[in-house]
Amino acid sequence: MGDIAILDFPSSNPNIRVGEEERVYPLCLPYLEKNQVIRKIIVPSFFEIKKLPQTVKIYTPFGCFERIVSNDKNVIKIEYNFESTMIEIPIDKYVRYKEFIENSAKASNEGILLERISSNGQVNLNG
Repeated sequence: MGDIAILDFPSSNPNIRVGEEERVYPLCLPYLEKNQVIRKIIVPSFFEIKKLPQTVKIYTPFGCFERIVSNDKNVIKIEYNFESTMIEIPIDKYVRYKEFIENSAKASNEGILLERISSNGQVNLNG
């Protein structure tokens, strides 16, 4: 086992496709969505938390995305909230909607960096 652990999580964002750079017709979503995912991670005592994602809040006319991160001793809690508020995205607003979805997905995918602590309580840099 190495000295560093990186915890990545699958996206907590709804699977909304925004691959096109421009649209000819408005984007019509099949439904509005609201979801919440809460992840609690218990960090073993032989690891030190080196990097946590920051709390992120994105509010737009299309919806909102929040990632709320907290750390209490050896328990990391990450709460993801996503809500869509428009079912039809007009052509002239599509680029801003695409940015909202891409920024939400990027924020949703940030991981946690842990580093192993040696038996004497020091960070183990040599393996």
